[in-house]
Amino acid sequence: MINPARLCSVTSVLLSLMCFATTSSAEEMTEIQYTGKLNHHKRGEEPTIVKEFSLLSIVEGQDDSINTLFWSVNDQAGWPWSESFGWSATVGNPNQDVRAPGLLYDYDGQPWPIPLPPVYLPADHRTTGKSWTVGRLKYEVQTDSKDFREQATITVLVTTNFGRAQQLRYDPKTGMLLHAQIKLFLGRGDEFSITLEQSEQNALSSSTREKVIAGLEHLKEMQKQLNRGKRMVRPELGAEQIAVVTSLLPKLDEVTENTPLQPLTIDIHRDLKTQQERQSGVEKLAAQLIGQQAPVLDLRLLNGEILDPETLNDKVIVLHFWKYQDDPLQEPYGQVGYLDFLNGKRGKLGVKFLGVAVNSEFADPKGGRQMVLAVKKLVSFMNIGYDIVRDNGSLLKKFGDPRQSGAKLPLWVVIGADHKIKHYKVGFYDVNPREGLKELDAAIIKEIKARRASEK
Repeated sequence: MINPARLCSVTSVLLSLMCFATTSSAEEMTEIQYTGKLNHHKRGEEPTIVKEFSLLSIVEGQDDSINTLFWSVNDQAGWPWSESFGWSATVGNPNQDVRAPGLLYDYDGQPWPIPLPPVYLPADHRTTGKSWTVGRLKYEVQTDSKDFREQATITVLVTTNFGRAQQLRYDPKTGMLLHAQIKLFLGRGDEFSITLEQSEQNALSSSTREKVIAGLEHLKEMQKQLNRGKRMVRPELGAEQIAVVTSLLPKLDEVTENTPLQPLTIDIHRDLKTQQERQSGVEKLAAQLIGQQAPVLDLRLLNGEILDPETLNDKVIVLHFWKYQDDPLQEPYGQVGYLDFLNGKRGKLGVKFLGVAVNSEFADPKGGRQMVLAVKKLVSFMNIGYDIVRDNGSLLKKFGDPRQSGAKLPLWVVIGADHKIKHYKVGFYDVNPREGLKELDAAIIKEIKARRASEK
């Protein structure tokens, strides 16, 4: 099973960028393209291709003097574009904790990060018998072979305690990866494999090289200003992040035109349009609803009982619409913990917190029972102290289902004691671990004060 923690830190990426920026302008730059397939193996059946992808590597330096390596992965509905590229320092030891390229595959409802192998093997690791260990993977250089495209290769076998995991073939002169065969397991031990093969290699002209260097600097700045932390799997950008991309993209267009970086720029354009449409739809919903009278809340608890409307009288109400399912366990379960903390802190001040488990299966008696069990497991696992009600989508619709605008749950709504909608937030809050759901708490405190003022 792949451990997402093995994907490398942003700090290492920035260190790699510093190395790139100080490299001599005389260095040769090479574009290397790879094609790959992710295959699902089922007993008694032929492997099924479940994902095709491409990997771009841009290398500065040559042969034994490779300095830095930029990579970009296009893996079809995998990583968001902001996490689909990075830099890896290649001088020295493959044991370095650097950010490596990888895939993101949605399997059985759960996103699985899958690291790809090192695309460069340093000169001092190309001798037969050389071995090293990275985490649970043991690398060993085997005798040179000539079974790949009739050319000499260096074969590196990668093993775990369970046997062979990877077979990697490198060019003995340049140290660049030529072919990889990888075995892995996802989910509950289901077998997959990856084949990765070098398909194209081109030395860049001096004019293209200068444009690529400028493009990489702009990508570095964009990634830095987005500040998305360690490889985020969710694609949604906040309003400020959308503004960052909008402001930096025109210059990136200019410097990446007719370079190997142009396809990535095109992907950014395509995503930006989607993000802007989603953000516009959410903003319209919020503008329409904030200040309006909240709809009547007919709420049914998980045990089937109707929540007594009297318990909501003169209360500030916080609604958190989400799937609330235990499998797969996805975000914002971490933010649910902060919400439960607020429940303990503000609940005694006249605030009623309600989790709304949204699933169309609640409309079906049989499916509804299964979903209730799934929600109860999550409630038990998270030790949630506020009430959870179930919704087949009809209650969410009354609050303007943001999914109709291309957005995703969660939806957070604060209703004042006057029963008017005062706060409407779609998606995740920016969370500082020391401050929790600061934005939501501020909206709650404001309504607590408003209720107290009305009682005087």
